[in-house]
Amino acid sequence: DYRQLTLLQDVLYANYSLTFLVVTLLIMFLSIWCAFYLARGISKPIQELLHATDEARQGNWNVHVPIEASGDLQSLAHGFNEMTDAVRKAHAEIETQNKEMVAMATIKTWQEAAKQMAHEIKNPLTPIQLATQRLQRRYKDTLGDDRIFIDCTNTILQQVGVIKDLVVHFTQFASMPSPRIQDVAMQDVVREVICL
Repeated sequence: DYRQLTLLQDVLYANYSLTFLVVTLLIMFLSIWCAFYLARGISKPIQELLHATDEARQGNWNVHVPIEASGDLQSLAHGFNEMTDAVRKAHAEIETQNKEMVAMATIKTWQEAAKQMAHEIKNPLTPIQLATQRLQRRYKDTLGDDRIFIDCTNTILQQVGVIKDLVVHFTQFASMPSPRIQDVAMQDVVREVICL
């Protein structure tokens, strides 16, 4: 038996060595596979967060990081999503305020133009009115029966009155209070316009 075992010693040694090598390689392979699996599980949320950060840097505030049910980065992803929501809302509010400011600036510009126009129109009206009234008084006795003269001077005076009314409206528009933006019921507004 001993002689047979000494003859098989090399074969047994080789079998044990081969078995040890296979088990060692199997353990190493499983260890490496587990390491890659764990690393991918950790790095995937980080990569998603980095991608979302790049999107946000480029101005896409609608980006959201998926929140996993469990994990170390859950609170970070939740905080990032809250931040992008807050920035998106603030951005929308700023755009709305900018539009309102542009609208108010436009109205202010028109008010200034109306004020200047009213001033420029008002200046020559008084001399025209006074000159026409002077002509009527001066030539009343001479041309009192001339219908053309009377009609023309009365037309001038009437139109001066109309223009003065326009000047009053321009002045009122120029001194309008600042607009107050508010919610209104559109049905009521439409009914008023239809009645007019």
